[in-house]
Amino acid sequence: MSNISHQIISPAAIYRITALWAFSEAFLGGLLHGLSIPFKGLILCSISVFCICLIGYYGNGRSDILKAMILVMLVKAALSPHTPPMAYIAVAFQGLTGYLFFLSKRFFKLSCVLVFVLSLLETSLQKLITVTLIFGTALWKAVNEFLKNAAAELNWNDDNILYTIGTVYLSIYALAGIIFGLFVSTLPKAMDKYHDAHPDFKINLETEFEVEKPKWKKKGLKPFKLLILALIAFFFLNYLFDIFPQFIPKDKSLQIVIRAVLFILFWLFIFSPFMKFLLKKWLHKAEHKYALEIKELINFLPETRKILILSFKKIKQEHGKLRIPAFVKLLTANLIYD
Repeated sequence: MSNISHQIISPAAIYRITALWAFSEAFLGGLLHGLSIPFKGLILCSISVFCICLIGYYGNGRSDILKAMILVMLVKAALSPHTPPMAYIAVAFQGLTGYLFFLSKRFFKLSCVLVFVLSLLETSLQKLITVTLIFGTALWKAVNEFLKNAAAELNWNDDNILYTIGTVYLSIYALAGIIFGLFVSTLPKAMDKYHDAHPDFKINLETEFEVEKPKWKKKGLKPFKLLILALIAFFFLNYLFDIFPQFIPKDKSLQIVIRAVLFILFWLFIFSPFMKFLLKKWLHKAEHKYALEIKELINFLPETRKILILSFKKIKQEHGKLRIPAFVKLLTANLIYD
């Protein structure tokens, strides 16, 4: 009976798993943000990697992970068109990491741990890299100096206290990746017993509704807007390469502020739109290839959302540390079994 779970799942199971990944990327981030839940990046990334691990086990091959990644990006672009490019980079990193490490089900546990740890570390480092690009290393030096002086008053002598905090921060994500990876790696075998021990596990889905796909609108560039963008690019490049030193203030604090303003303007009005333009061109080409799969996946989104919400409601009677494992098992069972 050890392989029963792998034998009885249908192709619809992979669509449901992919739909959960797409739902978390397109909608769940805004929901978590509205609820002010901490470690939103950790939660969203964990859900995505959870889906990747299930596809890596129940799919017909690791190419299914790449296909799911492309479909998720297409649905994300359609349903959440204002998503910043870095979000797509995160999705691509997770998908490619899954494709790289899910070589064989013999090493499923190790693959789960590696993909979880690397993906969560990428999520945490992305934030640090973004802050460094905006404010530069001068900000970190100033913060480290402030923390060092504060620690000295508490008799804590550490010249690189900021690095210590950064190490702890990254260690939290790495430890979470190890724990989540080990837990998810046990799910396929646990599903066999769960299926027999909980005959009433199936969520009752009665109502259905459609999710419309919004269309991208094309906007033209007016000459005045082009002039503003050219000025932003000029001042940003001038700051980076010191073309006209007389425009750069000497005060370090003011430099940090000006760097941040110039970088944000450059990112919002030049780099981000340019990356979105390239990304949309690629997605439009892929959209024709996966038109039927996108339509099916979008049709699965309402069902997947109900499975997610009703699964959580169903295990509310579970208390303490048992609630999350019970929820994940119930959710997994409803995703893989028809």
